[in-house]
Amino acid sequence: MTKLTSTRQKSVPIPSLFLWAVGQKAKLSNQMDDLERVRHLFKKSLNVSRRADQRLVGRVQRIKSSIKECLSKGTIPFQRDDLDLSIAVSLYALTSGFKVRSQDSYVESGFLRVRDKDIEYVDFSANMIRDDAKYPDLLDESHKQIILNLLDDLSQKEVAYQTTSRGNDILKICGSFESLGEITKSISCEISLWKKSDSTDSSGKANYSSRRLGLAKLKLVSNQVLVLSELSAQSQLELSAASMLHQWLLIESDSLKFFGELPDLTIDDDKKIVAVDPAPLFRKFLLGHTPITNIDKESAVYFSKKYPWCVPSDSQTWLEAISK
Repeated sequence: MTKLTSTRQKSVPIPSLFLWAVGQKAKLSNQMDDLERVRHLFKKSLNVSRRADQRLVGRVQRIKSSIKECLSKGTIPFQRDDLDLSIAVSLYALTSGFKVRSQDSYVESGFLRVRDKDIEYVDFSANMIRDDAKYPDLLDESHKQIILNLLDDLSQKEVAYQTTSRGNDILKICGSFESLGEITKSISCEISLWKKSDSTDSSGKANYSSRRLGLAKLKLVSNQVLVLSELSAQSQLELSAASMLHQWLLIESDSLKFFGELPDLTIDDDKKIVAVDPAPLFRKFLLGHTPITNIDKESAVYFSKKYPWCVPSDSQTWLEAISK
């Protein structure tokens, strides 16, 4: 059993795109306190990252300096949403090439060419090179709208753990999975049980403990149902016992991530609403990557409560946010 305390971690990793989306929502709804908080978190995280990993110092400085130098300059002035630029900075260390197009550009040129060893604003078509065609545009307007729409859609959908008597299976996941990325007939996953401990830390906050049960499979039965399969006999017994003690089940895979209280597996069709981590949905908009921003735990819990899709990469913080 792994014991986890809330004092062990000073910062919480969260997908940068979720923080970006919170900022975009704040702009649309004129929630200026949230917007300023997001801007501060992006800036602070970049500073922490530079101190924590000296290899990133030159890269972060390079792209930040290049953006600052190019902003508002050129025949086609380089203008771009500051939250988009924060994503570009966090993504730069993970990839070797992309374009950040000026929001004032309606022609081929007018973009920041971001490559591994150089960053240059391309103001004229004559300055374009052959490789420019292969570099994707980072977060163009259509992609930004798709992302925000998907998050709105996900907020309105209900996903639940539900008991099942299908063959040797004991648990299924019910929901609408059409928009949750590419789901094959069988997905390898790892499962673990989580519970709140009786003890508290020095500040009076609850401690949490987790127990890894091992590997299993998520099998797609329909667009509405995934079944947790290929569990060992020991895991089935532990899940059944845990369900009567109101413990929580975390299911992790490369495609999907679910977290929620177990239904009572001794009762037919009992179900519990669960939370879904949508981060894998958006890799295709971020060149196949999931850049991470480290933020303070209070902000991570605050945004997770406000937006169910704003899921911390840290499972303990996610549990704290959704279990209250």
